Amino acid sequence: MEDLTGKQLGQYRVVAPLGEGGMAAVYKAYQPGMDRYVALKILPQHFAKDPLFVGRFQQEAKVLAKLQHLHILPVFDYGEAEGYTYIVMPFVESGTLTDLLKGQPLPLKQIRALVSQIGDALDYAHSRGLVHRDVKPSNVLIDARGNCLLTDFGIAKIVEGTAKFTGTGGLIGTPAYMSPEQGRGDKVDARTDVYALGVMLYEMVTGRVPFDAETPIAIVFKHIQDPLPPPSTLNPDIPDALERVILKALAKDPNDRFAATGEMVQALQAALPDVTQPAISTPTVPQKKIPPPTPARRPKWLLPAIGAGAAVACLALIAVIGGAFMTGLIGGTPAPTTPFMVAAAPATTAAPTMIASPTFVLEAAATPTIAATPVPPVTSPPFTCTDAIGCVDIAPGAPIHIAYALTVSGATAPLGEDSKGAIEIAIDDKGELLGHKIELTGEDTLCNAEGGQIAGTKLAADPTIVGIIGTNCSSEARAAMPQISRAGMVMISPSNTNPDLTNPDHPDHHPGYLRTAHNDLFQGRVTAEFAYNELGLRTAATIHDGSPYAQSLQEVFANVFKELGGTITAQEAVNVGDTDMKPMLTKIATGNPEIIYFPIFEPEGDLIAAQMGQVAGLENTIKLGADGLFADTFPEGAGDGAVGMYLSGPYVAGAAYGEFLNKWKTRFGGVPPSGFHAHAYDATNILFAAIEKVAVKDADGTLHIGRQALRDAMYSTKDYNGLTGKLTCDANGDCATGEALGVFKLTEAEVNGAWPPQVFWQPGD
Repeated sequence: MEDLTGKQLGQYRVVAPLGEGGMAAVYKAYQPGMDRYVALKILPQHFAKDPLFVGRFQQEAKVLAKLQHLHILPVFDYGEAEGYTYIVMPFVESGTLTDLLKGQPLPLKQIRALVSQIGDALDYAHSRGLVHRDVKPSNVLIDARGNCLLTDFGIAKIVEGTAKFTGTGGLIGTPAYMSPEQGRGDKVDARTDVYALGVMLYEMVTGRVPFDAETPIAIVFKHIQDPLPPPSTLNPDIPDALERVILKALAKDPNDRFAATGEMVQALQAALPDVTQPAISTPTVPQKKIPPPTPARRPKWLLPAIGAGAAVACLALIAVIGGAFMTGLIGGTPAPTTPFMVAAAPATTAAPTMIASPTFVLEAAATPTIAATPVPPVTSPPFTCTDAIGCVDIAPGAPIHIAYALTVSGATAPLGEDSKGAIEIAIDDKGELLGHKIELTGEDTLCNAEGGQIAGTKLAADPTIVGIIGTNCSSEARAAMPQISRAGMVMISPSNTNPDLTNPDHPDHHPGYLRTAHNDLFQGRVTAEFAYNELGLRTAATIHDGSPYAQSLQEVFANVFKELGGTITAQEAVNVGDTDMKPMLTKIATGNPEIIYFPIFEPEGDLIAAQMGQVAGLENTIKLGADGLFADTFPEGAGDGAVGMYLSGPYVAGAAYGEFLNKWKTRFGGVPPSGFHAHAYDATNILFAAIEKVAVKDADGTLHIGRQALRDAMYSTKDYNGLTGKLTCDANGDCATGEALGVFKLTEAEVNGAWPPQVFWQPGD
């Protein structure tokens, strides 16, 4: 834009330029009638020639002028003169938040104050139907008293949607602070501002924005598709509760974020209760963090959803962005990885090739209660690690450290609590391992990809961890395993069922991964055969929620159902966070399916079951779910809609299992809240048996565990006598017997609090 110094625009005489951005230039101006200086935000001249823009400008400027909030820079006036449109605001002799952010973290007390003020201003505007769309540090003025003043409210909305603007193919917003949906050109709401405020919080805490690249379009792509670098890897000193706030605010899927900035501010203030401390240092190498105390067992409850992230629509993004951003388009950049430490090893540090030794057999006791194993004899000379990917060294008297990666909060917490309780019982049964106590720590994975990626990064950075039990949800494993595998660690899951995780030809398969849970190729086939052969049904519809678990299960079910001779009338999807399922169900009803299969999680599954009876044509349609809904909270949440519904899920019986349930009741009270506890117990004991098999004790009493040797031992597990049957692991990590699966039918008893339901049918019946 040309220099307008000296020009008279209405009653304002332009004095000097203050700055220029992508959409407007800001000038200091003098208003003689009020004898004061003001700030004039002047938009490019060509906008004034667009009738659509002029109309939008007048409408939005009137709304902006009505905003009255302590932390929003007010609008004094607006107008058009000399072919320019302008907005008049107070002239504040101050800096911006950009001036405070100079590549170093801010003190926590200052962070709390800044985010609280900005978030409150945004919440006020959102309550009046206004979304900022371009929240960033340069749009936050800091006055002489240190108070925030949010500016540029509504400018983006005024500009976007005009004929001349949309014709250029431009994109409103600042790439470094732009939400994924904004980058794709999707509809935005208050959660877009939540994301931008989350980026600013990330920057205040770490000294840098989460994503950077050589071109704006590359940054946009990273916001859409790259995993979030955990703030604790850049600044290990931040409180865990604060990191949780950042992770939720920066979820890729808007449904997984805070619903409002006010909610985000409340969470931040709870995470930083009236803190007073100096600026946080930023070490260059991540350090081990002391894990939080183990939470108490939870009673029966219902919690709001923390759903899975949505899939990325890159083709849509390319179509939307166009224009100038397409110049210099570059490909995606791999996400940064966290360094890890291992004991002395040979020169090669390349990722290992998985080795499965068919002659390496782990023998298990006749019952799942594992007897103590004698400490291996002392070796001489002192041990030298020759393992291809390093060794874990455990000093005399130090504990053997295992970890969990489970979803222990939110609507899917019953899955994680179910597995975690079984791990703790397995540790109790074992007592000591090779003369060492067993230490259990863990990470909450939240049943989504972001939670899995954060947990995987943190666990991989701790070289004391011998092995990991997890994850619960397949989306978590897909995001966590790359880091865990590169760190040379092993993880065995009690409840991941997605086929890709153990498919050696799929990119989601990584060395060091195993599972005791059944594969969805098996579960999907079993449920389809149940519907077709046992119930005698010939038409079916399916619903998924975009998660790898749900997508693969409904796909297997549909394919097998068609192979048997049935017809699939519809394959629909819901978004995590949806609450009104009736439009989708109404669409399904037009095909008159006899059964609807929805293998998804809570609370969406609860809502589908509850609302089916309210849709014409589906009043008597049979409902069928899977193990994602096999939790004591589901029938209570679905109410009468759960009565008569079928669920496929783990089924275990026998004397040893009865003994396990008695231990659960003694330790925690009641019964396990979900269905994979037996699988978690077996997974933990397989890990223990493998550690005993490969560990070497040095002359000074130090215990050494080779990481590749541990992987090999677990892959070579054969005929292990577990709660879920005899387990044999194949070279790709599948260890489940396939025997521990059944179909259950819910009744009014489960709706009224009884759990678990009675098995209705098993394969082979």
